[in-house]
Amino acid sequence: IQVFAMSRASAHIPVAPTDPSAGLSEGAQRIVSAAAPLFAAKGFSGVSITDIAAAVGGSKANIFHHFPNKKALYLECLRAVCQSLRARLEGADGAGRPAGNALARLSGRRLQQMFDEPDAVRLILREVFIGEKGIDRSLVAQILHQNFEQFVGQIRDEQNGGRVREDVD
Repeated sequence: IQVFAMSRASAHIPVAPTDPSAGLSEGAQRIVSAAAPLFAAKGFSGVSITDIAAAVGGSKANIFHHFPNKKALYLECLRAVCQSLRARLEGADGAGRPAGNALARLSGRRLQQMFDEPDAVRLILREVFIGEKGIDRSLVAQILHQNFEQFVGQIRDEQNGGRVREDVD
């Protein structure tokens, strides 16, 4: 049995490095890094652009220079934390671990990630279970679906490698 260390809620949510296709500037990345923990703690409606500007140490005009509106910033925060979680798991292939218990390893990595990045997980869970008023649910579903597909792909890889039974869905 593996023991997982729980960490307290952090004031920072790791976000994925700039994706060249996303075209985020360094300034936009700083805004996302400052806004994501606020959205995780208070939700979309509980955070103002003034709050975000104060957290990043800038002005509201600077926020709007990088993002057309608060909804676009919120969706970018959600996309960034999901990408960060995916990137971290892509590098954790279980090399050097004994064969067997593949599902336990996959699940264990996901659980460890929840303990390591509670604000990121809180932001995702807030959106999944509460849903933020005024946020396009289809856009959120597209963002979250990428993480689900990664997990399903990992299970399929384990099935193809003979480490997980084919009849496991």
